[in-house]
Amino acid sequence: MAEEREQYLLNKTPQFTLEAGAENRSDLSLTPNPDINKSVIICSVQYNSNPVTNALVKILTVSGDPVDHQFTNAGGQTVSMMLPSGTYLVVVSAPGYVSTVANKVSLPNTTGVIVNISLTPDPRAALNTLYGLVIDADTSARIGNATVSMSDEQGQTISATTSDDHGEYLFCEVSNAAMN
Repeated sequence: MAEEREQYLLNKTPQFTLEAGAENRSDLSLTPNPDINKSVIICSVQYNSNPVTNALVKILTVSGDPVDHQFTNAGGQTVSMMLPSGTYLVVVSAPGYVSTVANKVSLPNTTGVIVNISLTPDPRAALNTLYGLVIDADTSARIGNATVSMSDEQGQTISATTSDDHGEYLFCEVSNAAMN
């Protein structure tokens, strides 16, 4: 993936007119190319060889400072902004998947790096939270220290909790099967 880059950028010269038989000196102004020693990180994100769209790809310095972040396209890819050579961390997250650990990437001068990242589905992503209040039907007062049970379709208790002093209860990580 070596890429030949121009060392200088040509600036536009002022426009001039020459009459027949005339001479004009036209000096060219060259500016050093600020991207001469920079390159990109191309990130390809997939699950089971299928591209993951809208995954967030974060590029960080090794000390954890953000450098660039982008969402993957329909092909599951991003191309970072031009970066100076060095070592970077790439972290990917997407709804329904476990976020990746930081992938260390060494980016050389003028040579892009392709990083292939496979995501793993998060089994907890499909879990729900159920919460509410236990209240007195006649007075609407909240009832603390009440036992709240969740049962399956056969009436078997699958989970139980106790309301707090304010009558609030909470079930975490409840499967859809338990919600039926």
